[in-house]
Amino acid sequence: MDQAGWSVDLYKGQILKNFSLEAMTIQLEALQKRMEESEEVRQRQSVSKNYQTIVFPKPEEKRAEDAKAQNEGTSEASKADDPEDAKETP
Repeated sequence: MDQAGWSVDLYKGQILKNFSLEAMTIQLEALQKRMEESEEVRQRQSVSKNYQTIVFPKPEEKRAEDAKAQNEGTSEASKADDPEDAKETP
């Protein structure tokens, strides 16, 4: 192999190496970005675990609870009106 062929091969090798390094750099930057996003998600999840979740009842559940409470209230009032439960005063 002559001098010109050897330098062309060396030049091609350097170009390939530079492309490989550039590709690795891009991959590392993408990996670093994914790691940072993952860390942010993890931090948000740990913060949300520190606070109690607020749950609002569905309208149907709310109506059922109100009806149940109203039924309990009327049954207590009717018990107080029962002569059996009433205390006699001497």
